[in-house]
Amino acid sequence: MKWIWILISSLPGFLLGILSAYGVTGENEFWYWVALAFLIAFIFSHYTEDFWFRNGFSAAFLTGIWNSVTLTVLMTTYFESNPDTAQMWLETAGDLEPDGFIFFSGFPIGAAYGLAVGILTLLMAKFVFGKKLTISTK
Repeated sequence: MKWIWILISSLPGFLLGILSAYGVTGENEFWYWVALAFLIAFIFSHYTEDFWFRNGFSAAFLTGIWNSVTLTVLMTTYFESNPDTAQMWLETAGDLEPDGFIFFSGFPIGAAYGLAVGILTLLMAKFVFGKKLTISTK
């Protein structure tokens, strides 16, 4: 695994968290996440020779974690900048504190995002870059 690449490619999660907290991403946030997914998939499918799914999954999972940590730290700013979304988060959180809910929701959201990006990375390696998929036990 390329741990330094995984760490570096996951850091945009911080940036997306900050942009989201200050209301910069607005209704286009979904498309930023899609663009980041394709960037991560491109990096690992093109520049690595194996473990495409695992590398893509790990980078995207960490991206989701960094994003939730950033939003948890900037929660007050996030709620002030995104009142409609804040109301949705508060309703969804139920009895949990909003900061705890945002922090802990990062794990399943990061896992789902990681799964999608891992699959995208694997497919991109196979069909875009023509790499042979093998089963490795490294």
